[in-house]
Amino acid sequence: ALLRRAKASVLAQTHRDLKVLISDNASQDDTALVCKGYERADQRVQYVRQPVNITPVPNFSWLFSHADTEFVLMVADDDWLAPDYIERCLAVMDRDRSLAIVTGVNHYAENDVRHHLARNLDLTESSPSRRVLRYLRGRWSSTAFYGLLRASAVRPALPIANVMGADWIFIAAVVF
Repeated sequence: ALLRRAKASVLAQTHRDLKVLISDNASQDDTALVCKGYERADQRVQYVRQPVNITPVPNFSWLFSHADTEFVLMVADDDWLAPDYIERCLAVMDRDRSLAIVTGVNHYAENDVRHHLARNLDLTESSPSRRVLRYLRGRWSSTAFYGLLRASAVRPALPIANVMGADWIFIAAVVF
């Protein structure tokens, strides 16, 4: 049910020119059947099944390394996007080609109650080390990891270290 909602929110974006690459991390349920149906129904969807469970962080690295687009956006099965999310993030990226990451506001829903997860961070200082320090001082969620990222900034930060806090370390490398 979560995967269906996430997929629907991505494919319903007002920005229609997108590719959806699904990496099934060797699920033990009917995920393969569901995803193959998505692939048949929409030419923008490509489904890949990992032969064994490679754990989440290497699966994220695999996805980032196989993205062949100018921008990448990671969406987990329990995520969903506002219909104009990609369009709005791209508009910001288009206005400033130096930006590596643009995010919206993340919320966490629990028992039909929405909790705000992150505050706005401006990481546009000219000093890479100051950007990293501001990021690390201001983080307490994975908002940037799930933002729209410029692929050219992502590639040098790969592979993602398979350690605790991997998302923070990865984003610190991207903003550097």
